[in-house]
Order: sequence, then C-alpha cells, then structure tokens
Amino acid sequence: MKPYSAQLESSDWGLCEEEQKKEFTHIFDKFCKELKEAIASLSGVISLQKYDQKWESDVKKILNSPNPQTAKNIDPDMKKHFQELFASWIEDIKKYTDPSGVLPG
Repeated sequence: MKPYSAQLESSDWGLCEEEQKKEFTHIFDKFCKELKEAIASLSGVISLQKYDQKWESDVKKILNSPNPQTAKNIDPDMKKHFQELFASWIEDIKKYTDPSGVLPG
C-alpha cells in the first residue's frame, strides 16, 4: 500500500486537501515503521515449554527449603521430567540462536 500511495499524483487525491494528505502520509509512515518494528520483535521470540504443574508443590518445597539436602530427595519421575524439559529447552535455544539448529564444534 505504501509504494502505491507514494506514487499518487495530486489529481489522484481528489478533493483531499494538502494538509490532510500530509497528515495521512505522516500517520501511514508512522504505522508502517511501528508495524515493521513489531514484526521484527516477534520474529525473535522464543517460547520454552513450562514444566508439568503436577510438580508445582514439590518445586515450591525445594525452592523454599533452607536445607540443600532437600534437592537430593527429588522424586525420580520429577527428575526425569526436568531433565527432558531442560534438554528440549537446549534444543529450542539452539534453533533460536542458529537457524540451522547445528552449533559449530
């Protein structure tokens, strides 16, 4: 639309006054700039899967425990879940940082 409106002749604007034409062009340019920035920011969004909520109470216990030994008593299924979750995060981050998904080395 912008390339089209930029090529319009004065006669193409019909009864539109010069001030209205300038205002339209200014607002349209601003809109295009904001839209371009929004699209650019969305293209960099990475969404990481959240952990299963069935582990919520266990997570809170571990985080709120002053005793570091609490982490040693983690349910094996919970531990497996978080290991798999972290592995998927690593893969997602790799894809985000390198579109080929392959890191050098």
